Amino acid sequence: MGFHKRWICQDSICDRYRNSGMNSVWEWITNADAIICEDEFSSEIEEIIFSDGDETNRWNKASELICIKSLEIEKNSKESMTNCH
Repeated sequence: MGFHKRWICQDSICDRYRNSGMNSVWEWITNADAIICEDEFSSEIEEIIFSDGDETNRWNKASELICIKSLEIEKNSKESMTNCH
């Protein structure tokens, strides 16, 4: 059996969230043997997911932050497309 390292960043987290939902993000992160966070956002999500406390509260908090970040990325993407004239 191999050792599963997972490199995560805000883009990979948000893409997975938009395409497959929070359950996919949760399983993707929690089923790895090691997590390598590439940015502050992914570190924050990893910290929330693996923190102590009620799983539902952790799930909801991580989902909320990922949703907000996904919307920011989408908004910035649309703005940069309109500035390409």
